[in-house]
Amino acid sequence: VVGAGAGKRWDYFGEDTGIKFSPGPGVINFGAHYFPIGEEFEDNIEVAFWFHPENDPPDTEANVEIHHLIDQFEPGQPRARDILIPPHGTQTMYRTWVLDEPVMLNSFRGHMHLHGIAMSIEVIWPGRVRDYYGPGANRRDVIASINNYNHNWQTSFVFADDARPLLPKGAAIVMRTHFDNTENNPLSIDPDQWVVFGGRSVDAMSHFHVSVTYLEEEEYSSLLTERKLQLEERKHRDGNFGTALLSIHPDERAVLENVGGAAAP
Repeated sequence: VVGAGAGKRWDYFGEDTGIKFSPGPGVINFGAHYFPIGEEFEDNIEVAFWFHPENDPPDTEANVEIHHLIDQFEPGQPRARDILIPPHGTQTMYRTWVLDEPVMLNSFRGHMHLHGIAMSIEVIWPGRVRDYYGPGANRRDVIASINNYNHNWQTSFVFADDARPLLPKGAAIVMRTHFDNTENNPLSIDPDQWVVFGGRSVDAMSHFHVSVTYLEEEEYSSLLTERKLQLEERKHRDGNFGTALLSIHPDERAVLENVGGAAAP
C-alpha cells in the first residue's frame, strides 16, 4: 500500500485520488527496522487508514509502486552488485522506464541510506527526432529533484493538483541516484571504506516510491483538457504558470503560451 522510512509518518493523496482496497478480510504486513541500543524495550506500532465515503469514491485510482529498485535483478537495469562506491569517491546510477500507456504521477519519495545525497526524476517527452536537437529543443525536463537528501528525513513529496505530471505513452522516465562517500557528506561515517549494497544504514541502497495513476487514452485526453484550464487559472491568479507548466507535453505548453501571449492583459 505504502512504504515507511525514517522521518516519514504518513502518505497523502489528493482529494480526487485514492488506493483501492479489495473488499473482504485482509492482512497488513510490514517490516520494522531496529538497531540494538543495549537495553530491552517495548515498541508500539500503529497503522491507520482514512477512507473516502462509500458513496463518494475518488475520480482516479493510484498505485504506490517501487521503481529504480537497485537491490533486485531486472534485465538492463542496475543491480545490487552494481553499487560500489570507492573510498573518498562518488557514484551515480540511473534507470529508464519507458511508458507503454499514459500515466499521472501523484507523489514521490526517495529511499537511500547514509551515503545517498540526491535523487531526481527526468522526463524525455516523445516527439520527432529533430525536436531533440538544436535551438529550441525542449524534450527533456527534470520534474522532481531531491537535491539535499537526508536519510533521517525520508519525506513524501506530493505534487499540487494542477502540477501532477501527465505523461503520454512513449515518454521515458529517467530516475537518478547520487551517492557521496567523501568528507563532504556529514553522514558518511568512514570515507576510507568501500561501500556496497546492504540492508544496514552504513551500506547503500536506492529506490523510489512513486504514486502512479494509469490512464486510458480517453482519460488522458480528458485530464489534459482539464489541466490546461487549471493552468490558465493559475496564470490568471499568479501572473505566470510556474513550474506547473512542466506537467504537460511541450507541444501543449506552446499552445498555452501562445494563447497567453496574445491575450489582453
